[in-house]
Amino acid sequence: MSASVPRRLTAMYRAQLALGARFVEDHGWVVAEAFTSPRDEEARARGGVGLADASAGGKLSVRGSAVDALIAKAARVTAPATRSARRIRLDGAEALVCRRAPDELLVLASAADAQTVERQLSQAAGAVGCAHITDVTSGLAAMDLIGPAARRLLARGSPLDLSAVGPLAVVHGQVARVPATMIRLDHPELPIYRILVGRELGEFVWNALAAAGQSLGLVRIGASAHRQLLGPEANAAGVGS
Repeated sequence: MSASVPRRLTAMYRAQLALGARFVEDHGWVVAEAFTSPRDEEARARGGVGLADASAGGKLSVRGSAVDALIAKAARVTAPATRSARRIRLDGAEALVCRRAPDELLVLASAADAQTVERQLSQAAGAVGCAHITDVTSGLAAMDLIGPAARRLLARGSPLDLSAVGPLAVVHGQVARVPATMIRLDHPELPIYRILVGRELGEFVWNALAAAGQSLGLVRIGASAHRQLLGPEANAAGVGS
């Protein structure tokens, strides 16, 4: 990787470096490609629970009374209901729109699609009224818990009742005593929970989840296994690594 090219590091980079992760560059981000064998990481996550860094990508906060009109104009679909998410397509790029409040959306896009998504939303915002877009990519850390034991692990570190949280639900609460937004992704086979916290607490939450999941056989997984576990639909929709 060229030292002259600006690179983004996730909040969990130091912890991953200490674990001997192998890194690659992905659209300006330095990401952990694998910790051991991608095939072994994937298998262990499918049988228990895997922890993946999902920070490498775009994160946009959209606020204002016209957020519904913005999504309708930009993507020609209705915005999701409060505390739910919806996948959208914008000029060939895809994103996940998460409704945090009636007047607030969080839009997630892959590293490859982030610029296109921001451009398309910004262009539409100029024609709909009160809809303000802020790039919060650098302010948030994101991680995925993947596998059949994911909910059991979250129950150890969060007071949230996840028993009724279905696919594409958005909930707010605490994880490891840290304020967090959690999204249940819509994988057809595996429970996947995406957790977003302030960047300054990302490494702490990552380490806390890893410690709490030790007795469940938790495995840290790199981007290679992460892509396989999410599947082509989730990766294409801007929620993969």
